[in-house]
Parts: sequence; structure tokens; C-alpha cells
Amino acid sequence: MAKITQVKCIRTRHDGSWTIVKVLTDQEGLYGIGSASDMYNPEAVVQIVEQLLGPLLVGRDASRIEDIWQTMYTSGYWRNGSTLQTAIGSIDMALWDIKG
Repeated sequence: MAKITQVKCIRTRHDGSWTIVKVLTDQEGLYGIGSASDMYNPEAVVQIVEQLLGPLLVGRDASRIEDIWQTMYTSGYWRNGSTLQTAIGSIDMALWDIKG
């Protein structure tokens, strides 16, 4: 399966409160997208995706979704925080998009 090469965020809406997460792979044209909406902390979600979770995923097999989810979940100190869960959920959506 495809290897993850980059995880990036695309801010949308006039106030930047809706974030789309794009997971790119080493196969040309194969990528997945997920939604990371957090009306109260949109910038925090972007930072978690781009600085904490993204670097953990580069080089990983995109089809190993459960393994990636476990890695992301245990990567943060506050594992039950809504901001981390929003970031994890958006990457999870993007990985299932790739697999589909």
C-alpha cells in the first residue's frame, strides 16, 4: 500500500474555523481528506496535526489505520482532550478515504 509523505491542513471559511486535513501518499494522485472542525480552538487543531501527529505518520503505511490510530492516541499527554480527538478523527477520516 501507499506510504504517507505529508500531512497538511487547509483552513477554510471566512474566519478560518473549518480545517480540512489532507494526507498525501507516495502514489501520484492518491490522497485522503478529513474534516477537523473546532469552532473554539481551530489553530490548536492545526498545530496538533502539523507539529505533533503529521511528523509521526510520514513514512508509515497508510493502510495500517488501526496501528496509526493507536500511535496517534498515545502520542499526547492529555489523551482525552477534545482538540487532540478532533485532530485524530480528521486524520482517521483521511486514511479511510485513501483506503476506499
